[in-house]
Amino acid sequence: MSPAPFAEIDETRLRNGFGVKWGAVSADTISAWVADMDFEVPDHVVNALSKTVAAEDFGYPFWPEGDPVIRAFENRMNRQDWTPRPDRTPIYTDLIQVLQGMNEHSTAAGDGIAVQVPAYPPVLATIERSGRHIVPIPAHENGSGWTFDTPDLADHLRASTCTMLLLVDIADVAQAPQRARLKRSTSLDFLARSLRSAPTPHGSNGSGPVTHGMKMD
Repeated sequence: MSPAPFAEIDETRLRNGFGVKWGAVSADTISAWVADMDFEVPDHVVNALSKTVAAEDFGYPFWPEGDPVIRAFENRMNRQDWTPRPDRTPIYTDLIQVLQGMNEHSTAAGDGIAVQVPAYPPVLATIERSGRHIVPIPAHENGSGWTFDTPDLADHLRASTCTMLLLVDIADVAQAPQRARLKRSTSLDFLARSLRSAPTPHGSNGSGPVTHGMKMD
């Protein structure tokens, strides 16, 4: 890995590979349509994969002390001042699986699910195919950047029978000042309080399984 791995990308390497992100577009197009990694893979990841391939260790895994992915996740969350409950962290191989599980567990057919748009198309398709309807929270340009603060949003969510607010992590695309503004915003707390007090198809005044947020990283 180069000393400055995030200073630039190697377009030649990307365009000569088999990845659809760069292979499906013309040479005069900067590909930014799917979240494939463009930067170099860290050395410790390459070394771990090379070690596995060299050992031909391709069978189903067995970790007597627990899945190391769970330990890595819990350690990372601990550094973020959150301690996950023991034995409550499942492993999923796809983000859409998580959303499908949340849909079935926390909402019912006909419910509204609020989501920031534009959004990853399979997220929107999954909501619609599950018999729920999308309640869009559009991005607005305010002169200094983009924001999801929408006047009367809480009233709109209540009127849309919204029972789940899907929060998509924007850390990958937002710069530090934008993330700081998001953290200082009171909009999410306001929305959570509004949804909690809103009557839902599952019970009055938030007594049913209303999900206020879902962190995806």
